[in-house]
Amino acid sequence: MHVSIAGGMDKMAERARVFGCEAVQIFSRSPQGGKARALTPDELHSARQTLAGAGIAPVVVHVPYFANLCAAADGLRAYAVETVAGELERAALLGSPYVVTHLGWPAAGAGVEAGFGLVEASVRAVFDRARQGAGDVMLLLENTAGAGRELGSSLEELAEVCHRLEMRCGGRVGVCLDTCHAHSAGYDLSGPQGVSAFVGLATALLGTNRIRVIHANDAVGTVGERKDRHAPVGQGAIGEAGFRALLSEPGLRECPFILETPGSDEERAENLARLKHIRAGEPL
Repeated sequence: MHVSIAGGMDKMAERARVFGCEAVQIFSRSPQGGKARALTPDELHSARQTLAGAGIAPVVVHVPYFANLCAAADGLRAYAVETVAGELERAALLGSPYVVTHLGWPAAGAGVEAGFGLVEASVRAVFDRARQGAGDVMLLLENTAGAGRELGSSLEELAEVCHRLEMRCGGRVGVCLDTCHAHSAGYDLSGPQGVSAFVGLATALLGTNRIRVIHANDAVGTVGERKDRHAPVGQGAIGEAGFRALLSEPGLRECPFILETPGSDEERAENLARLKHIRAGEPL
């Protein structure tokens, strides 16, 4: 589940251990912006030791939401490139294999095609800038709910960006699929048939090797409503049946499921227990 880094990475790792995480996601810096705090060798060593001792892997780093890789203004786009490149470098220090980012939102009237071009150029610039310090960290593009001008609400849009980047970035670009975003964008995940259709299409368009992380969030509102409003597991439009299908879907078996449900770390830990009950086939 997503865990707070308040107090440092070592404190985050200990919280993840206490909550019973098997995988963890973090913001490595404040998602509100400002200068990123340097990560000290001592906290990194302690965090990595705690996570390894508890068998928690992978660590997934999420880029702050303000980074807009298809911003029209050169300055804003350069800031997004700098931010994402920095997150790749910080992820490498943490031993994290994945950094997750949204594509962003093109300027009004710019159009999807223009947005694709800007994202492609921005991601190439990210890897050029971070080449020396990013190790083999993969950048995962996350699907969106499709509110407003967001890019990436359809699997076809994600596939288009991945294909454009394949020659230049090779195996360094993958995908994170968010269940709330997918349901809100029009993919019905409330039962086995819809889940199977969604995963089948994702696999056909993206390939199994690109799908690396699942954000396991229930959705407020009906399918196709295009609102990014997460709900606790089993208490939204996807529901218990949808999550039972998602957790038993063969095409997602190798992916870590990360909770981003509303509330505190403690409330997410309650949802984590619910997911474990569903995985075990137990009633909620």
